[in-house]
Amino acid sequence: MAEIDDQITATAFTVTTSLTEVGMLEAAESAARQADGAVDRFSRMGGDGPVLHYVLKRAKVTTIGDCHIAYSPDGPDGSATVSFRPGQYVRHRPTRRFVPIGPWESAALKPLQRFSRALRESVAG
Repeated sequence: MAEIDDQITATAFTVTTSLTEVGMLEAAESAARQADGAVDRFSRMGGDGPVLHYVLKRAKVTTIGDCHIAYSPDGPDGSATVSFRPGQYVRHRPTRRFVPIGPWESAALKPLQRFSRALRESVAG
């Protein structure tokens, strides 16, 4: 597995929260706004209820990655579990005259890290 794959996989998390499903949706939308960059944008592309699907696009045209957020109200004390998982993403390897000259890279890494961190901070606690 390439180092970039490990870094993107490391953005995944599962936490216990006291937020309701509506609160989790608001936290996810807020995290998406915080993770947006000058060129990259997260947008909710589907998912109702307990599973949300976000797509990361570069310049509103090219999809460079996606992620999923799952909400499960399973705690006996009214708590719930929120899971964030990165999905597919585009990766590339710098080349010179078709010869690889560097490690694999992905434009989705930094935005996914920002989204994951912002969401975890919003729902944990």
